[in-house]
Amino acid sequence: MAKIVKLLRLAIGVVLCLGLILSSGGLVQAQGLEGTIKLSGSTSLQPVTMKLAEAFGSEHPRVNISVSGGGSSVGIREVDEGMVDIGMSSRELTSDDPPLFIHPICRDGIAIIVNLRNPVGGLTREQVVRIYTGEITDWGEIGGEWEKITVISREEGSGTRACFDEKVMKERKIFPQSLVYNSNGIIRTKVAKDPKAIGYVSLGYVSGVKPVAIEGVEPTMDNCKSEDYPLVRRLLFVTHDEPGGVIKGFIDFCQGDAGQKIVAEAGYVTL
Repeated sequence: MAKIVKLLRLAIGVVLCLGLILSSGGLVQAQGLEGTIKLSGSTSLQPVTMKLAEAFGSEHPRVNISVSGGGSSVGIREVDEGMVDIGMSSRELTSDDPPLFIHPICRDGIAIIVNLRNPVGGLTREQVVRIYTGEITDWGEIGGEWEKITVISREEGSGTRACFDEKVMKERKIFPQSLVYNSNGIIRTKVAKDPKAIGYVSLGYVSGVKPVAIEGVEPTMDNCKSEDYPLVRRLLFVTHDEPGGVIKGFIDFCQGDAGQKIVAEAGYVTL
């Protein structure tokens, strides 16, 4: 009898040790991601991606992530050419783009911004269109001071510009005398310094400027979540192939609960 008890204890010990080994192996596997991830593209997606990369890197210290801008079209081209692992896009892909895998990361509102000193707090879509086509040239025509409007736009190929064209301008063309800059940050800086300026940026870039209501709806987080605010879009990661390994791990993290919490804290709209 004593021998049987001894054998049972030995068997239980072996099982417990095996379970510990398997558990430890699973833990190592879960925490053992390593490698390098390169991203480029949308400057709208760049700030929150950097925060996501920092958080993911804290959990996986052997993963090195680099994030650069350049615009959505740059990210799409560079991931297609194999220059980066993930392209960041603030526009939907079209039939003219290469056939890439799409991974939604968050949503975003495009804010029409003016200088903090500008008394204008709201515009209709048609007023915005007429400003950007050059038909309205003075703030006095729409309730502001009698000063000539400085019209600022994003460059062709920008995802923010593509969404602005689609949702605001539709078939109308931005007039050629507008000032064109290639990032949300530069446009925010220009509008913040020029009391006569108007521009449009990602919702994450409205500090230091005034986002105006469109058709009476403020570009707030709640209004963007409900899509009552009319200028809401998806922000995407794109990959050349179905992702695996460390790249899949990072995308899964961004789309999961921890990543979406960072998205919300950064001022973007969760999936």
